[in-house]
Amino acid sequence: MLLLLALTGTGLFDLAILGYPGLLIFAAILGNVRLFLSVLLFVIVQCVFVT
Repeated sequence: MLLLLALTGTGLFDLAILGYPGLLIFAAILGNVRLFLSVLLFVIVQCVFVT
């Protein structure tokens, strides 16, 4: 959902990009290291796709 908001908005300058750190924080708190690293990789790939 954050990716779609960023794509329809102004890309990396859209406020939807600020949701990614929140997603990473929840993954770090509620999950284990494997979940955090997989979400981190997913976020990096999405940010590269947006640019």
